[in-house]
Amino acid sequence: MVVDRFTWLKINAVGRILDVGSAGAHTFGGRAVNLDLDLYHVPNFVRGDAHNLPFVDNSFDTVCLGDVLEHVDDPLRVLLEAKRVAKLILITVPDEKDRYLERMMSEVYESDDPELHRKAVEKWIRDNRPVEIIDDKKRPHLFHRRFFTEQELIDLLEKAGLEYEIQHVDYGIYRGWYIKAWRKEDAQKKEQGSEG
Repeated sequence: MVVDRFTWLKINAVGRILDVGSAGAHTFGGRAVNLDLDLYHVPNFVRGDAHNLPFVDNSFDTVCLGDVLEHVDDPLRVLLEAKRVAKLILITVPDEKDRYLERMMSEVYESDDPELHRKAVEKWIRDNRPVEIIDDKKRPHLFHRRFFTEQELIDLLEKAGLEYEIQHVDYGIYRGWYIKAWRKEDAQKKEQGSEG
């Protein structure tokens, strides 16, 4: 049985958790440190950028990147930052390659019209929960910037120097990948310890 992505993140996260791109902290609530580029009024919130996490090395046991990589400028940099601050990285990524017209992948995604983007963000805020969208002089980070195939994800994980388990899931309203990743050096140390 496949569980939904929020439950999957919850049951696999261990120890001290950083939820990157947490938005309204729906997955972990106050159980995690919630980080987002926009300003949310939720427990344990830190405003920050996934490309430059404002934490020292090894600050967390688990970093969660729940449907984040498709939104960021540089997914490799985000993975390297997650790897720097935690041993375990939990990742969910939607599989939308053949679902081009789904809700978030509208004409807004393909348009270079900043006014269309601004109106779409404002509509999303009106229709959902209040949040302060930060004007970072770039395309609004609300919308997906890229699609991933499974091979592209594998290549990205390899480039980041991560060991991983990847599973394609489909539970009706969501199709995508669940990925558990950890530092290769940690896996090697563990193997060496069990051999001795």
